[in-house]
Amino acid sequence: RNCQGESFKLSYYNEYKSYLRMSNKKSINEWIETVNGKPTPLFGVVLTLTTFMWAAHSTAAYMSTFQGMNPVPGDWKCVSDKCSTLNISTLEQLCDQLFTEESITIKDIAFQPERRTFSLDFNMFCKIDTEGQAKKTLISSMYFAGGLLGLMISGFCLDNLGRKVSVLVGGSLTSVASFIGFFCKNYELLLFIRFMQGFGNLVSATASYIWGSEIVPSRLRNCYNGYISIIWCLGYLIVAALGYLIKDWNFQFLSVAVSMLIATIPAFFMIESPRFYAIKKDVTNIKCCIQKLSQLNGVKIDVATVDLLDLE
Repeated sequence: RNCQGESFKLSYYNEYKSYLRMSNKKSINEWIETVNGKPTPLFGVVLTLTTFMWAAHSTAAYMSTFQGMNPVPGDWKCVSDKCSTLNISTLEQLCDQLFTEESITIKDIAFQPERRTFSLDFNMFCKIDTEGQAKKTLISSMYFAGGLLGLMISGFCLDNLGRKVSVLVGGSLTSVASFIGFFCKNYELLLFIRFMQGFGNLVSATASYIWGSEIVPSRLRNCYNGYISIIWCLGYLIVAALGYLIKDWNFQFLSVAVSMLIATIPAFFMIESPRFYAIKKDVTNIKCCIQKLSQLNGVKIDVATVDLLDLE
């Protein structure tokens, strides 16, 4: 009896598959696999340009490493006789005299640094200055706080605004926040900027990753994940280059804003993921997305014959 039952199920399943083939009924994922089964170079170019945003994300996240650098010997000189007699040659000695011995004050020192950083502008360069170090640590913490909020909100944005709009909104927020950093002159504004950078970065990065995972054929998704990691690491090289060449932390913010803006532009030409419209049960736009993907990959398909199992 069990064997007969299993045989009946298998027969029914095979007949159902045959029916689906004849009726052209497929799930959205199957239609994506059909039109993206053999990606063309043009599809690769579109995916590459969109994914390059990850390098900008990395740049925005780690530029503060250079923006918060401490002064080095040669970046200051004594302007009082009291300071001159102490023969201060290292940053540790300078901080010790400022905060431990209290033999001099900041007015006894004239800073002439090769690079301008917020550590120096906001007096956060001494490790033994607990208040200054706490303020410096808070700058990094604000980025991750914004990122945590962005990560929690990104799910709502993806399902209600779409993958494409979420990428644009997140990238624009990061770019605008970084541009404001070009004019930043106080500590409180700097905290707000880092928070917004983290928020925008995580919204945009999450949307970009989900979009790619839904568009890329399943057999290439592992390669796609590795490719994203490579692009993210490329951002390290960009950060190092910008940090070395640009010696003012406000202008470094400007460079992040420009790089993020450039990386966001390709998102305007993204094809929205059909999975987003499946949530809305918008059959017309699902078929439109499938049509655009098929044209991108040179696959001829009649949208009128597209039948979707997901929305039955």
